[in-house]
Amino acid sequence: MASSCNMIKDWRAKLHLGKENSYAHRSSYNHLRSRCHTFSTRRGTSPSIAAVVAPMDWPEVSKYMGLVSSQHYREEIIQDLYKRTEDPRRELELLLSFYKPTKQKPHQIIFYRDGVSEGQFSQVLQYEKSAIRDACRSLQPGYLPPITFVVVQKGHHTRFFPANHNDKNLMGKSGNILPGTDVVDICHPTRFDFYFNSHAGIQGTSRPAHYHVLYDENKFTADQMQNPTSNLCY
Repeated sequence: MASSCNMIKDWRAKLHLGKENSYAHRSSYNHLRSRCHTFSTRRGTSPSIAAVVAPMDWPEVSKYMGLVSSQHYREEIIQDLYKRTEDPRRELELLLSFYKPTKQKPHQIIFYRDGVSEGQFSQVLQYEKSAIRDACRSLQPGYLPPITFVVVQKGHHTRFFPANHNDKNLMGKSGNILPGTDVVDICHPTRFDFYFNSHAGIQGTSRPAHYHVLYDENKFTADQMQNPTSNLCY
C-alpha cells in the first residue's frame, strides 16, 4: 500500500544545508547531486558526461554550482570527482565555493547519485566515497564529516496505483497516486531503500524514483531521509 507523507512547507529551513531541522542535529549541511550520461554517437567513441551540483549559500539555499566534464565511453564512475593534482576538481572546488561565502564547512554531506545500476553499487560507492573523503582532507587535515551516499534510480518497471479508485482523496486528476507518496512495504528486507513519487502525473502512469541508501554515517531514520529528499524535488 502507498501512503502519503507530510510535505514540509518550510523549504528553506528543511534543506540539507540547514543548521537545525526536523531530521538531524544542529549542523551545517551540503547535499551533492551527480549524474553520468553517455551520448549516443558512434559506438565506442562517444564520451560519458559527468556532472556534480551543490548549494552554495545558507540559509537561503537558492544558489547552486555545477561542474561538468567528459570521460571515457560508457564510464559510469565519476573519474575526477577528486584529483590529486595542484588543481583538484569537483568536490574540493564545491567545498571551497561553499566555504568562502558561508565561512563554515559542512558538518554532514548527503550525496545523491544518479545513473547507477545495482551491479555497480559497490564499485561506485567505494570509489566515489573515497574521493569525497580525499577532498575533505584536502580542505583541512582531519576534516571528515559523516557521509550519506544515496543512489537514485528511475529505470525500473515498478508502478503504484491508488488502492481505491473511487476515493478522489487518494489520487490526482489523472488517476495517479498523489505527489509526496512514499512506499516502503515492498522494499528490500535488509537494505535501506524506498520509493518516492515526488510530482503529480499529468499523463500516463507516474514512475516513482527508487532511492537506495548505500552508506549512512549520519544514521538517518527512514523519515529523516525521506523529508529532505522530498523537499529537494521542489
